[in-house]
Amino acid sequence: KSAMKREFPKYNFESKGGHIDVAKILRTLQMQKVYTLQDDGTVNFDVVFERDLMEVGKSSNRPLNIELGSGFGEWVVNQAQCNPDSDYIAVELRSDRVGQMFSKAFLHDGGSPIQNLCSVGSDCGSFLRKRVKDGTVSKIYVNHPEPPTQTFGANNITLQNIANGGEEPAHMLNSQTLIHAAKCLDEKTGKLIIVTDNRFYANLICATLIKVMNENEGIYHCADLKTNSGIQEVHVFVGKSSSKARVVLYEGQPNESIDHSTSNNGISQNGSTYFDRLWRKGAGNHAQIHKRFLICMHRSKQGIVHNNTSRKHNTVAAQPRQGKKTRKRSKSSQQRRNERRLRRKLESGSTGNA
Repeated sequence: KSAMKREFPKYNFESKGGHIDVAKILRTLQMQKVYTLQDDGTVNFDVVFERDLMEVGKSSNRPLNIELGSGFGEWVVNQAQCNPDSDYIAVELRSDRVGQMFSKAFLHDGGSPIQNLCSVGSDCGSFLRKRVKDGTVSKIYVNHPEPPTQTFGANNITLQNIANGGEEPAHMLNSQTLIHAAKCLDEKTGKLIIVTDNRFYANLICATLIKVMNENEGIYHCADLKTNSGIQEVHVFVGKSSSKARVVLYEGQPNESIDHSTSNNGISQNGSTYFDRLWRKGAGNHAQIHKRFLICMHRSKQGIVHNNTSRKHNTVAAQPRQGKKTRKRSKSSQQRRNERRLRRKLESGSTGNA
């Protein structure tokens, strides 16, 4: 109040009740009041991060990144610290995990709080749909999402049905969430980056992406990671010829090539999370301790994988081996085997009679 009187001695900013009239101050300064929740229901993240914006509609132009299903926040806290020039939104459904994530950011290593991270308690799909303005997000990360079951995605017929538009199981990265994620991403530079340790679930995510791309032409374009060291192609999923849908599943450790900051004061950050501690304790029979499966999709055609290989690709994926399995014999091979068994049986029978 005293500061306003010093700066603007000719103006009286008090209302009839003796309180400061904020609207009058804003009119005098030719400013408008900026709200966190905008008229369309989306969140103004520049206000959330307290960026110094003097005019409504002005943006800070800082990259905005979102992690879906952040868990206890170990990964996203490290990423926010490694990249102070970008802002991070961590979305988690469970309130206890949101609280722990906020505590990690606020009390980070006993130092000053991390200023470029916001913790949100929400369902991922509804948050993307209702609270994020279209075309404003630089990258959406998903690290080790929880599968519907540990082995869902092991059945090729089920994957084929989903890719062709069939019913999906209940899980975070369903087709609607993937569609809303695409709408939130910047149309020129936006990326969706998924890392999982479960090959079965990776297959399901790829099949769901094929479904989305079959039904929404041009919504995603697959990134080419084959030129990056330590990352190799595992399988290529293709959709209907009319949609040109194509998703490549890679295997390798997350690194800068997929926009994962991998070091912080010399400490490796290769997706190290709560799940790593579970692996060390032996939890889970279908998670890979060392292997990571990577899916990277661009919003634009930049980085698209060109179909320049002669190898045959299917919508469904070859499944990881689960112990020794009996190889299916051809008809002629089975017939020869039956004849040998019959011969041995007759020979042993004649020996016995003698």
